[in-house]
Amino acid sequence: MISATGALMILGYAYFLVKTSDYGEVKKKDVEAINDILKEKKVKNFKDQYAYVCSRKEYSYYNEYEIQIPIGKTTDDLEKCISAIETYFRNDAKLEYRAKRVFFKVYTTELAKHYDFQPVKIDKDKGLTLFLGNAREGAILEDLSINPHLSVVGSTGSGKSVFVNCILCNLIENYTENELELVLFDLKGNELNEYKNLKHTVYHTTDVEETIEYFDVLDYEMKDRYRKLGNHRDIKSYNKANPHDPMKYQFIVLEECVSLVKYQKHYNKLGELMSKGRACGMHFMLTTQRPSGDIIPKIAYTHVRIRVGLSTSSAQESINAIEMGGLEKINTVGRGIIKINGHFVGFQGSYISNDKILEITKKHAKTLEKEPIRTDESRSIKEPKKETVKTVNKKMFKFEEE
Repeated sequence: MISATGALMILGYAYFLVKTSDYGEVKKKDVEAINDILKEKKVKNFKDQYAYVCSRKEYSYYNEYEIQIPIGKTTDDLEKCISAIETYFRNDAKLEYRAKRVFFKVYTTELAKHYDFQPVKIDKDKGLTLFLGNAREGAILEDLSINPHLSVVGSTGSGKSVFVNCILCNLIENYTENELELVLFDLKGNELNEYKNLKHTVYHTTDVEETIEYFDVLDYEMKDRYRKLGNHRDIKSYNKANPHDPMKYQFIVLEECVSLVKYQKHYNKLGELMSKGRACGMHFMLTTQRPSGDIIPKIAYTHVRIRVGLSTSSAQESINAIEMGGLEKINTVGRGIIKINGHFVGFQGSYISNDKILEITKKHAKTLEKEPIRTDESRSIKEPKKETVKTVNKKMFKFEEE
């Protein structure tokens, strides 16, 4: 006759065997490997209690390991384990924090090294949305009404120019000139020439001085937009109430920020524009090949919630770009990491050829009857005086003095 206590012990042992055997030999080995890494990295508290895997789930393209963290430890202590986990599994891994639970996500499929650009359909009811690239889950689409501005960082040969072209081509394929305006500060000099004669483009320059002067134009544009908003909370609310006279979204590209380094005080104006731009539909994309700490000052970088990082030359440049190392290890053109509101997503950008760019931009080019775009060659704005800026831009922005 077995006692009640003995029966409970047998049942408990049987339950333990079922729980551990559920993993299978390979799965059990993987769980033990992560636990060994947690011990090796000394993720433990003052009572010598180690973090450990408490559950494992399989999905179509990744496995998820939930981690029980001992009292006194934080998710920061787990970050130092990522590299060792990626080495063991020979694939990408990342740490996720959801509903007060912590997980290691370990991918089981490879991210393709090449994606040909195809326009991705956008739900325009959500506002202005960018196509940022391809993750294992599919296309990465980001609503700028939530995260209004982005930075794009990548060294020479990383695929930064192709990435920017994909963003612009997808925008003009989805939004008409009555829905979207482009303002292009092409400070690298030759990156955005294909877009300067688009129906969407209201301004294009390759000149640093004219870029700085045009910040005043954007300031007046923003004030005018806020006057129009009236009691509406944001541009989406305004457009819903005024379907026959909607306010256009404005996407402003500042290509190669390094050109503005010696004009640091003007970043104050840029920072102010970025701080208020979301509600009135003005969104900025800042790009640079040199992600040193002084390229994008904090007054502007504070408002950048989408940080796109492609290959960099050093770990410090990676940290400057996305606040995490790893970009220096990337050796695939167009491959990178995007930080969105504290979460990191690995991606592969699409490839778009020059012929494809010309094919798309030709469809949306201005006709000869239209007024030609004011470029730096025409030098419409010669002095950054408020009176001059007001006069020059009345027609473009329909600015009315109070």
